[in-house]
Amino acid sequence: EIHSLFEQGLESRGRGYLIPRKPFYLGRWIQHSGWYPGRLVRLAHRKHARWSEPPVHEILQVQGPLATLKHPILHYSFLDISEHTLTTLHYSRLSYQGFLNKGHKPSRMRLVFMPLIKFCQTYFIRCGFLDGVPGWIIAIQAAYGVFLKYSYFFDSSSPSSQSRENLEEKSRGADCAFAHHRQ
Repeated sequence: EIHSLFEQGLESRGRGYLIPRKPFYLGRWIQHSGWYPGRLVRLAHRKHARWSEPPVHEILQVQGPLATLKHPILHYSFLDISEHTLTTLHYSRLSYQGFLNKGHKPSRMRLVFMPLIKFCQTYFIRCGFLDGVPGWIIAIQAAYGVFLKYSYFFDSSSPSSQSRENLEEKSRGADCAFAHHRQ
């Protein structure tokens, strides 16, 4: 499909192309859970496109019409649950930072209800239950990420920024402490 675009001229159908992303997670292709089709602009002429710079999930912004390709990019999201959890920690911290930058205030109601809403949205509304156990884990992780980003408001020791490497290092330290405790 992409080859034919280049033969016809990249801008023959649009200045940018939304391409479905088919994720592979925990040994299977995810068809639901809000992860598929996950269309993103991943092909565009560089003189008509630029990357946005939000703290979470930058977007390729295109000036002009977009077309949609049929065939998906095969996306190997995470190697395992640990990598998924580290990514959730990283993005929840960035989302919290975005909230701070926009002047958001702590809210116990959001802390309680937004994770529940996220779980229901992912598992029931976006049919995560059809993805089996991986769909359940995706919904739990999504809710956990939302829980964390609202929890950081109540953490008085929460630094204003933290790198992924620090999170990974803390995670490894926790794993080591847990392993030592079990012995």
